[in-house]
Amino acid sequence: MECRLLKISFFIILMTIIPITIFSSDHNFKEAQKFKDLLVKGETLYKKGYFENAALSWEAALKLLHIKRQPGLYIDTLLHLADAYHSLGYFKKGIYALHDALPIILNNNDRYRNVQFLNKLGVLYYSLGNLEKSFKYLVKGLEEARKANNPHILSCILNDIGNCLVADHDYETAIVFFEEAFEIINESSVNIGLKSKILINLLRIEIQHTSYDILPKRLSYTANQIKKLPDSHQKAADLISLSILISQYKKMFPKYYDHNVMSLHYNILVDAKEIAKSIQSYPLLSYAYGYLGSLYENTKQYKEARSMTRKAIFYAMQGNHPEILYLWEWQSARIFKTNGDIKNAIKAYQKSISTLEPIRIKFFVGFRAEKDTFNKQIKPVYLGLAELLLIQAETIKDEQLKQSTLLEVIKTMERLKTAELQDFFEDECTVAMKKKQVVLSQTPERIAVLYPIPLKEKLILLLILPDGIHQISVAVGLNHLYDCINKFRKRLQTRTNNRFLYEAQKLYDWIIRPVKQSLHKNNIDTLIFAPDGPLRLVPLSTLHDENKFLIESYAVGLIPAISLTDPKQLKDIKINILINGLYEARQGFSCLPSVKSEIQDIKKIMNGKVVLENSEYTIENLINEFKNDEYSIVHIATHGVFGGTPQESFLLSYENKLNMDQLENLLGINRFQKNQVELLN
Repeated sequence: MECRLLKISFFIILMTIIPITIFSSDHNFKEAQKFKDLLVKGETLYKKGYFENAALSWEAALKLLHIKRQPGLYIDTLLHLADAYHSLGYFKKGIYALHDALPIILNNNDRYRNVQFLNKLGVLYYSLGNLEKSFKYLVKGLEEARKANNPHILSCILNDIGNCLVADHDYETAIVFFEEAFEIINESSVNIGLKSKILINLLRIEIQHTSYDILPKRLSYTANQIKKLPDSHQKAADLISLSILISQYKKMFPKYYDHNVMSLHYNILVDAKEIAKSIQSYPLLSYAYGYLGSLYENTKQYKEARSMTRKAIFYAMQGNHPEILYLWEWQSARIFKTNGDIKNAIKAYQKSISTLEPIRIKFFVGFRAEKDTFNKQIKPVYLGLAELLLIQAETIKDEQLKQSTLLEVIKTMERLKTAELQDFFEDECTVAMKKKQVVLSQTPERIAVLYPIPLKEKLILLLILPDGIHQISVAVGLNHLYDCINKFRKRLQTRTNNRFLYEAQKLYDWIIRPVKQSLHKNNIDTLIFAPDGPLRLVPLSTLHDENKFLIESYAVGLIPAISLTDPKQLKDIKINILINGLYEARQGFSCLPSVKSEIQDIKKIMNGKVVLENSEYTIENLINEFKNDEYSIVHIATHGVFGGTPQESFLLSYENKLNMDQLENLLGINRFQKNQVELLN
């Protein structure tokens, strides 16, 4: 995994120190000297990568200045501080600090400072994920930069606009901006540090969109440019960023990861390690050793891999960097597993998760250059532990210990599902109001919970019954399962015949048939699924045994996770249902003729009193209903789109689109009422 601070190459502009003579005559020499010492100290700390201490130093320096009496010096120091906040990931804090000085900038004729200020504000908004405001300030800054006749500042802002265009998936235009920035800085023969940043950004696009045979030369050229830099935090960070890009190249073009590219990969990490040692940067030392360990792991040199990984763990702990530490604990677990040491692998996975969980919220903050960050960098840690616990459980003969181990698997998956929900909503508070989390080791009579866990080589079914937890292994790999689910879903959505039954029967054979005997033996009539991965994409009630659908044999329920569900029975609650439906064609979506009969049936069965259909089914009417009455069940029959974020996911209403953030706020209206919403369907 890449460190988020290394992923996107912005260029941080540190201005030269302002002489103390800039202070007006009413400042005594001691105060002026103190300011200069703080400013120099901050710069020294920043260049070594001690961003938090640099920020503290610049905060103290800023307190010695007056924004109106010394506007230029104040802005320069503030920009230093904003750089530190940006490097620490304190994006909002940086924006608030700059906005306080925005009136000064608007009335300032100093074009050079104005460009730097607008550029930094744009970069902070980018990092926060607000591309609209980022473009707004960067474009303003670009207009000023083209008039400033300063190639360095112009190249900086062109580079940063290029990053925003990449985030907006406009790769062709981004390349135009990066190439213009590179041409300007190349001709001016100044600031090779900025040149390396631009080359890294260009490589990031080229690896995804350029022919593999060109890339080795590009990688080598970029490495040579970085090596021209004086030893510094930036140089070591750039070398590590380049090593990450080479790893991506290897993953995409494994056949062309030849001896020359491998040697380059190894050497730049060794160089980064030596520089990190010389500047005593614990995080960079940890990254360098960790990625060297990864190289050895990939070449099956496990003794060297363990040695490098142990050093990476040591330096991450020394510098108190949990966001780095969990990576190498995870890597250590993989190495133990590969060598057959399951016991130590489990311990390493458990350490990694314990390190990750308190700081996982950091992954939800700001823009994510890697859209699948959670599935690549967090989910595999939990699945890795679950898989090893399952392997261990298969070998345990003592039934009590076996049940305890299987319960640990379920707890691990529950933690993963909670993390996924928080990741989707980008908010750790999403599940924080759950008062008491429950993990079942047994179910009530006639009820079963089925926990399918798709792994790379097989499907594991954990079946929770009144007599305990049962583990069943099914010989179907993740890719095969995923292909079947995709075909099933597609044929269900666009069916003109019953071809979907073929996949429905295959899925039944994999998921239900292996547990059918146990369900019958325990007289199960209610089957609750807690699906993971691709199994969440299909209605499991439509699985077919060649004679009938699953829903014809069992009452079928679906839950995101056991611990996120309150198991109390609805019969203890006063049931009041709000029925909503849209069956007319609206906003480019087709009509849903069956919805009319659906809402009539539900109204009859549930004795529903309030029905909002078609033109009455509006967001405003929904809000009014929630304000004026208490509903335990809410049924919505309409079109739905589920994207990668709560903002991109919505339910269609008559006049608008109800996204997941709005839905959460809507359900929150009766949060403190006696009867809350128990079922949203």
